[in-house]
Amino acid sequence: MSNFDSQNKIPKPSLKNLKWKSIQTDLQSALTEWSGAENNDIQKTPEEVQLDKVKSMIENIKEKLNQF
Repeated sequence: MSNFDSQNKIPKPSLKNLKWKSIQTDLQSALTEWSGAENNDIQKTPEEVQLDKVKSMIENIKEKLNQF
């Protein structure tokens, strides 16, 4: 073996750097998902819409009862 062969090694990335890159990738992915979710209007199911109407009606009745 020559001295040339031993100096030709490519340094391996450290475990610390690999973990940091993984964290950065995960954070970027989460940010992208979060931004995409903000832009999409979340539609309620018919049951949720009906529940909101019932809640509103109950609140109106409570207000009218408090007036008496």
